Amino acid sequence: MLEKILDSWPLLIIFPAIVAVGFYGFFKHAVKHIDGSDDIQTADEAQKGLMSISHHTNLANVKSEVETARGSKASLDDRLSICLANSGAISQGETFPTDPAPIKGQFFYKTDEDKVYIYNGEDWDELAGVAPGFMEFNFPAGSWNYPTSNPAPLDRDVGTNGGMFRHLFDKTTVESILLEPAFELPDNLDIEGTVYFSLYGYAKTADGNEVRFRISLSTKAEGESWDATYSTLDSADKVTDAQQDEIDLIEWNETVANLGLAAQDLIRLMVSRIAIADGTKVDGDYCFLNLKIRIPVT
Repeated sequence: MLEKILDSWPLLIIFPAIVAVGFYGFFKHAVKHIDGSDDIQTADEAQKGLMSISHHTNLANVKSEVETARGSKASLDDRLSICLANSGAISQGETFPTDPAPIKGQFFYKTDEDKVYIYNGEDWDELAGVAPGFMEFNFPAGSWNYPTSNPAPLDRDVGTNGGMFRHLFDKTTVESILLEPAFELPDNLDIEGTVYFSLYGYAKTADGNEVRFRISLSTKAEGESWDATYSTLDSADKVTDAQQDEIDLIEWNETVANLGLAAQDLIRLMVSRIAIADGTKVDGDYCFLNLKIRIPVT
């Protein structure tokens, strides 16, 4: 037995030494964390992750190899920069970035304008102008009232698949319909925006000639008399569809400022068919179906 123990004396020395070294390493690690420090403070460059010098060099080499293999002109450095810029921290400044060159989909905050832009592959587009907010109001035939003279009468056109209510506007006499009671403009009206008008209709007898409409507005606030004159806004001449019962869309617009609108104003409307500026007018009644108004909001 004694001989076996004596024959194993190297193990009796080496094993405790390994245990001691391991315990020392653990103790040193624990002591470093007592004061809030981190192992990475004493780690060598290769242990510091992707941002170490050695790893940055390796990344550059991989990028070069990939570009050579694929024959690609795209820069992985550029793509890495864009990923970093667009993932929670948009790059910013007073001038658009050029080095590295931007790629499609990159964002940039222009500090001197307080605006965000997106690169479309050729130019920078203002992101705020991509999708402005609107409130839509629709006023179909049958929801309008009549003026005391020359109203456009309500009628119903009947086809093989049902019918359609419409107001018939005469080709000679200026006829109108009124929106009463008034409706209120939203509290969050965008005073720098634009109001869009869309009128849907068709010629009672299609001939492909022209028609023109006028919108008259009266906008009043609290403390002002509602009984006031209208301001007017005319559409351009619209060439109508030459196919029977095909619907036309007549569109025009004006800025909130030029219309004199303000948040919470009450709006009265009047729609009239007026003489065209030139050309040949529709020969007969024109059928009004609906007026849609898009009000800009913030």
